[in-house]
Amino acid sequence: MHSIRLFLESREIFQNLPPSVLDQIATFTEILDFNDGEMAIPNGIEGKHQDLYLLVRGSTNISLNYEGLLTQMYCHFKPIENELYGEISWLLSCERTVQVFSKGPSRFVKINGEQFFNFLEQNVEVGFQIMRRIAIVLAKRVISLDEQIRDKTIINF
Repeated sequence: MHSIRLFLESREIFQNLPPSVLDQIATFTEILDFNDGEMAIPNGIEGKHQDLYLLVRGSTNISLNYEGLLTQMYCHFKPIENELYGEISWLLSCERTVQVFSKGPSRFVKINGEQFFNFLEQNVEVGFQIMRRIAIVLAKRVISLDEQIRDKTIINF
C-alpha cells in the first residue's frame, strides 16, 4: 500500500493531498502489470462509476471499433502528462468505448470506481479538488486531440 501511496502523490490529480487521504484511497486500488499486446482495459463494460486507471509506466495503444465499419481503427494518441484512463465512463456511468492495450510492458494503478466516487462524496473538500483536477486532465486531452486531428496523426485504418 505504501508504494501505491507514493505513486498517487506523484500524480497531478493527487498532489499535495494529506498522506491520510492517500492512504484511504490506496485501500481501494491495486497494481496491474501487462505484457506487450495484452488488453489492459476492455471496452463494452457498462456500470455505474467504472474503475479508473493511472498509467505508472510503459505506453499504450488505443483501439476503437465502431459499429458499421469493417475495420478496426487504431488511434495513436500522444500521451498527456499524468495519463488517466476510464474517467469518462466513470463520470458518466456509461459504456467504455475504447480498448487499451499495453505497448511493451506496462503497469497501471486501478482505482475501484464505485469506492472512489463514494469517498469523494463523503469528503467534499478533497472531492472538489480531485474533480477539478480530473476536469483539467480532460481539458488537456481535448487540446491534445484537437492538435492531433489538425495534424492528421491520430487515426490509422
